[in-house]
Amino acid sequence: MTRQGTNAFHGSAYEFIRNSALDPNNYFTPAGTPAPFKRNQFGGSIGGPIRKDKAFFFFNYEGLRQNLTTTTTDAVPSPNADLGLLQCTQTAKAPFNQSCLTGPAGTVEPASGVGLQQYTVDPNVAPYLQVFPQANAGVSGDTGTWTFRSSRHREGRPVHRPCRLHLLREGRHPRHCAQRCFN
Repeated sequence: MTRQGTNAFHGSAYEFIRNSALDPNNYFTPAGTPAPFKRNQFGGSIGGPIRKDKAFFFFNYEGLRQNLTTTTTDAVPSPNADLGLLQCTQTAKAPFNQSCLTGPAGTVEPASGVGLQQYTVDPNVAPYLQVFPQANAGVSGDTGTWTFRSSRHREGRPVHRPCRLHLLREGRHPRHCAQRCFN
């Protein structure tokens, strides 16, 4: 068994910073607009004598601050789908589908063309269609793409904060008490 502690004060401090300057784009994030990310991890320690050759202390602290932006991408109904206009493909040969039109009040879509067919939106369903956000990243067929960036700030509690006290008694084994400080 060795004597623990020292009669001189010793300590250290550190800081680790990471940000989005060198991070690549997320697959779902539009090109050229990296999602902001900042992480700051820091801490320090100090130890020294309470009473020369008899009692010593050690204290350590570690903190974390983080700011993270995430991108959410979802499929939503297209503006036409909200109105009950869904895509249809006209048959290649007669008889043609008379409901497959070139537009909301258009003519019958030509053979093998892609047109719109009007459906009645059930009044019980219509309020739920209003809950969906409008597409903001393109429309393909009856669906659109909606992209949203959310920012989340996390101020972490200290990860480690142990405190240790060592008492040396003459002629006996070193006795130490370890406890969490500042619960």
